[in-house]
Amino acid sequence: MNNLTHMLMLAFAASSLLGCANTKPTDPRDPFETFNRGMFKFNRCLDKTVLKPTAVVYNNIVAPPIQKGVSNAFNNLLEPTVMVNDLLQGKINYAFIDLTRMIINTTFGLVGLIDVAKHVGLPYHSNDFGRTFAHWSAKKDSAYLMLPFFGPSTIRDTVGLPFAAATNPLFYFKSNVITYVPFAVSYVNVRAQLLPLDKMIDESFDPYAAIRDAYLQHRRQQIDANDAQGDYSRHHPLQEEETPSDTSSQDNVNHSNDPPPEDDFSFDDKTTAPHQKTP
Repeated sequence: MNNLTHMLMLAFAASSLLGCANTKPTDPRDPFETFNRGMFKFNRCLDKTVLKPTAVVYNNIVAPPIQKGVSNAFNNLLEPTVMVNDLLQGKINYAFIDLTRMIINTTFGLVGLIDVAKHVGLPYHSNDFGRTFAHWSAKKDSAYLMLPFFGPSTIRDTVGLPFAAATNPLFYFKSNVITYVPFAVSYVNVRAQLLPLDKMIDESFDPYAAIRDAYLQHRRQQIDANDAQGDYSRHHPLQEEETPSDTSSQDNVNHSNDPPPEDDFSFDDKTTAPHQKTP
């Protein structure tokens, strides 16, 4: 189970326990709570009537390897956005890795359906304009905002949406089918991964507060990890794998610049839909 799923489970449990003592606590991170709760109700209604039934059907008829391929393909489409943000944060080596991954997976991975680059030592890592804004800001937190259709976000992340769209290659196709169908499929793909959490959300004392707290905690963790990791400098990204005889000598190598482990999904990269990564 991925880190964000654990956070959601803990947040739902905390919400159920604390909710008995506090009915509607004021949270300084959520100055637009009245609006946000209204959007949350709208999104929940839309989810129950359209998105969840579609995700259930999708989950039943689409095999996990194909769902993984969908996530890989969408990650491949996000590589230009990731690369631009790595450059804006001064992570030149990561930007080179992003470009190399995109070329390899587009050419040899069936337009990104197969993550070939991962198997040659180039794992995927995410980045976005919200993290870039936070990187250059003295204040790492931003006010919570519940967006219609897209779900949890922050003011800072929402400002980054137009820039994210401008760096996504699908927006440069004249055909609306080519532009929007992949996002719809990707959105349903992510929703299918969240189906196991539905029961816990429904039974939570305050689902809105639980989701908000879990999202903000996860987002802050992403921002802190992004700032802490620095640029990729341990070795050339295409360096050959170590031989067994070399492994023992590398046990004490500092791994602080390695890319942080990626969650199976996250809500942060709202370029047009939540960021997708399936197990």
